Amino acid sequence: MTGDPATALRGVEVLLVDDDVAVREVLAELLQEYGARVAAAASAREALELLSRVRPGVVITDVRMPGEDGFWLLREIRRRPDGGRLPVIAISAFADAGTALEVGFRELLTKPVSPDRLCAAILRALAGGG
Repeated sequence: MTGDPATALRGVEVLLVDDDVAVREVLAELLQEYGARVAAAASAREALELLSRVRPGVVITDVRMPGEDGFWLLREIRRRPDGGRLPVIAISAFADAGTALEVGFRELLTKPVSPDRLCAAILRALAGGG
C-alpha cells in the first residue's frame, strides 16, 4: 500500500466483530493505527445492538462464532432499512470464499490477514468495489 498508513483510513468508522478477544484487540489496534475509528463487538448480537448507536462505513466480521455467526449478522444487517448499502467484509480462518461472496459479503479475508490487505479491502468496499 502506498501512502502514510497512519492516514489511510482517517475518518472511517469500522464495526469490528470477532469472538476471539486477542484477534479483536489486534485488529482494532491495527485499524486505529491506520486512522480508523473502531467500535468492537464480541458477538453478532452485540454488533447488531451497536448498529443502533453507531453508523459505521464498513463492518468486518468473523464468519464462525458461537451462537449467531457472521452469516446471521449479514442477513440481519440486510434486513435493516439502511443495511442494503453497508459493506460487510468477512474474515475467517475457515470459511469458503465462494459461499461468503455468494451470500453477499463484499470480500472474504483469510486469517491471519496482513495490515495492507485489510486496509485495501476496506478502501475497496468503501469505493463500492471488491
